[in-house]
Order: sequence, then C-alpha cells, then structure tokens
Amino acid sequence: MDATYDLTALVETYLDARRHRRAHPDLRDYDARRFGAMAAAFGIPTEPALAPDVAAATRARPPVSLLLDDAALEEAWRDEPLAGLFLHGVRAVEGITSPFACYLEAPNEVSDLCQRHGRLIAAAIGGARDSVARLLADIISRIWGVPQDRRINDDDLVHAGFDPRQHRPDPLDYL
Repeated sequence: MDATYDLTALVETYLDARRHRRAHPDLRDYDARRFGAMAAAFGIPTEPALAPDVAAATRARPPVSLLLDDAALEEAWRDEPLAGLFLHGVRAVEGITSPFACYLEAPNEVSDLCQRHGRLIAAAIGGARDSVARLLADIISRIWGVPQDRRINDDDLVHAGFDPRQHRPDPLDYL
C-alpha cells in the first residue's frame, strides 16, 4: 500500500533538504529531488514563473528552488509578512536542540543528568518541532493555495519524477 503525505510531510521533507543542502552530493541530491517532487505533486511551482512581471510573481508564489537559498528567499520575500513568519519558523525549528545533543560520550555527571532530564527535554523538543511544522504547513497552504486537507501518495511522487521506494542515503554514512 502506498504511503500518503500531507503538508506537514512536505515541511519535514523541506527541512531535510535544507539540513543536507551542503552535505555529500548523494544525500543532498536525494533530499532536493524528493522535496521538489513532493512540492510539484502538491501543485507548488518548482521553477520561476513565466510571467510578464517575474519579480512580482516570484514574490507572490516563489518557486520551490528558491526555498533552499536563504539570501534569494529573503530578497524575494522582503515585504511579505507570511514569508517572514515562514523563515522565522524554519530557523526556529533548526535551532531547537537538546543541551545533550553535543555529546557522543559524556562524563558520568552529564550522563546522570541526561538520564534524569533527557526524555522530558526530548519530548518538549518533539512537541515544539511538531507545532512549528504545523504552522509552516499552514503558511504553505496560504501562500500557495494548497488545501490543508490535501494528500498525495507514492504514485504522485513517481509521476513528479521521484521514486520513494529507492534507497535513501543514510546521513550517518557521510559524517
């Protein structure tokens, strides 16, 4: 049975593509293609608009390719309030981390504190990420006019040029 995806899945895919945009080409390209195909399947433009006023069209409904370039996105969306909120939301999600995240191995006193507080912190971080992802999905819905209840499936991704059944590179292989 095919998986189904909502706008929150699109947000998670976008965040993956952002996280790996400077990673090994295998990982970067996989996530960028997956994000582009998912956006296309939702009906979001993937290339700049072909219109008499390309700048205005791009500001109103930027192509997906712009979303992976912060400087270009900030320039295109300078006076768009929802776009500013979108960028702040993305940066908030990217900044949410556990104080224990920097430890591969920790001294006993840090390990003890992680045992005591780690699960609660992880749950709070997960809740915050989920809440902001839902906000970003709502913003996407408003900017590009995608209905909140819209769902796509694996066949839609294949039709958009991406086979979700292909092996995804493991980010841990590229450390």
